[in-house]
Amino acid sequence: TISFSSCRSQAVETLSTVSNRTTLLTSGTPQSRALGWLLHRDTFYSCPFDLAFVQRYIMAVFYYSTDGPSWDVCSAPRNLTDPSSIADANNNCVASNPGDYQFTGGEGDAWLTPSHECFWGMVRCRDDDQVVAFIEFDTNRLGGTLPSELQHLNDLRVLRLREGSTSGRIPSEYGTLSSLFLLVLSQNNITGTIPAEIYGLPKLVSLQLNSNHLTGTISTDIGMAASLRILFLQENFLTGTIPEEMGNNVKLERANLQNNYLSGEMPQDVCDLREPTGSISFLTADCGINDEPRVDCAVPDCCTECTYKSPSSQPSQFPTISFSSCLSQVLGVLSTVSNRTTLLTSGTPQSRALGWLLHRDTFYSCPFDLAFVQRYIMAVFYYSTDGPSWDVCSAPRNLTDPSSIADANNNCVASNPGDYQFTGGEGDAWLTPSHECFWGMVRCRDDDQVVAFIEFDTNRLGGTLPSELQHLNDLRVLRLREGSTSGRIPSEYGTLSSLFLLVLSQNNITGTIPAEIYGLPKLVSLQLNSNHLTGTISTDIGMAASLRILFLQENFLTGTIPEEMGNNVKLERANLQNNYLSGEMPQDVCDLREPTGSISFLTADCGINDEPRVDCAVPDCCTDCTFASLSF
Repeated sequence: TISFSSCRSQAVETLSTVSNRTTLLTSGTPQSRALGWLLHRDTFYSCPFDLAFVQRYIMAVFYYSTDGPSWDVCSAPRNLTDPSSIADANNNCVASNPGDYQFTGGEGDAWLTPSHECFWGMVRCRDDDQVVAFIEFDTNRLGGTLPSELQHLNDLRVLRLREGSTSGRIPSEYGTLSSLFLLVLSQNNITGTIPAEIYGLPKLVSLQLNSNHLTGTISTDIGMAASLRILFLQENFLTGTIPEEMGNNVKLERANLQNNYLSGEMPQDVCDLREPTGSISFLTADCGINDEPRVDCAVPDCCTECTYKSPSSQPSQFPTISFSSCLSQVLGVLSTVSNRTTLLTSGTPQSRALGWLLHRDTFYSCPFDLAFVQRYIMAVFYYSTDGPSWDVCSAPRNLTDPSSIADANNNCVASNPGDYQFTGGEGDAWLTPSHECFWGMVRCRDDDQVVAFIEFDTNRLGGTLPSELQHLNDLRVLRLREGSTSGRIPSEYGTLSSLFLLVLSQNNITGTIPAEIYGLPKLVSLQLNSNHLTGTISTDIGMAASLRILFLQENFLTGTIPEEMGNNVKLERANLQNNYLSGEMPQDVCDLREPTGSISFLTADCGINDEPRVDCAVPDCCTDCTFASLSF
């Protein structure tokens, strides 16, 4: 609830012209996170803001939308007020070389640091007025989705985001970027159709969308791209025919349409653009498949070559869910696990998991038994937490190539979940054709291969937590530490009656702690520290009868410590420090201290410059009151 800044009203009013107001005020969205950073963590601008801060906001939305905390280089420092932390982040920011363009910036400061956004790595601006003109990333683990807010960077000329795991659709709003001359989104996981509006960009010279999961047809509007010279659409899932209007692209020099599902003839008007009478020096499509070409295009009179290589992957989403005989059965079952609309919406983790299950997974085949539901849930978890950007155990790019699978498996070093005697954890990469119990960081019950443990430490998990995990009925341990996972903790996790360890520490989780979590009958350890949690500690905490470890430090919790916490008679360690809690530590909690009770460690913000937020005597109640300032 963004309410503790006097500038909030002004900022929200202005930014509501850039972002949807509801999205802007919904906790956990890239827009809300960017607003929160701008109001509370950014020291470059101060209230009252001028309109220049809108550009800074848009760049912050881009950062959070593309999972900036998981980038290889130029990610924001964890502590934005510590000069040493900022210096380390800047040293890790090696800017790409965007060519010979003479523009300000690209000097390599980490993103969200207190320098002008024009000097953040991979960004360049116009010299005269510091307006963003170039955003260029290669192989930097960009994930997430493309934000529509970039449409408001009115002088954006180059948007190049190559070799990442960015998914979702290309916003049709990018068709308003009238200065854009280079749009490169190749080698990502982008889904949906190519917006027809893109072809209307008057200065667009190069359009490179190859090696994604694009579907649909090539719009007849392609003929409007009067400046187009390079068109790379290969390695997608485009269908239909090549439109005759492509013959209007009289400046076209290179066009690659291979490795799609296009058919018909290459239009004669396109062939007429070949050198020497026209400008095309390279033109190819799927015109050489075992003497049965999908596209009829003569070599060398029209196409320059017809070498065919089958696509290296199948769609990671389910674009037009109509070509599987299993569809009705699968949807009927999975609609009891996921919202049906979400399941059928292209680009969602649920849709991508469904598409993988039907078209890329070779472990199960139709007709399915109910065991495939667990496999679907694990795939939803993979896509929800930005699995393609994990450090280890990510799915291979080619799920049918034994060499690619072997390489991915070799890169999967499983964590050690302790001495639990369960099947699995052997270290196969996720989504490979082995049982999900043998995917890295997963363990199952020996007798029936039901998932019991999911444990990740420092593996760049991003995205959000899927509610579907509630259906893993015997899940006992969920440990996802030191990532960049954001969004809320699903209240549905309160149904995981076998869960005894829930560790989500050192992430970017927002919202309140669901009261339902405290009702878990076997919960022994709850570790939610070092996040961005808000709200109060519910009085329902007293229901956690088995709770022994409670780590809620380094959040933004407010209110008082509830007396009901005194009902947690098995509690051994509790850390509530570095929050905004106030009042007194309840006497019933103090009474649980050793030797009469079980608590050996108890601390809160009880030692801040002789003005404690929480009144808790040492050593009679709290064990110590050492205070470390919030570092995030």
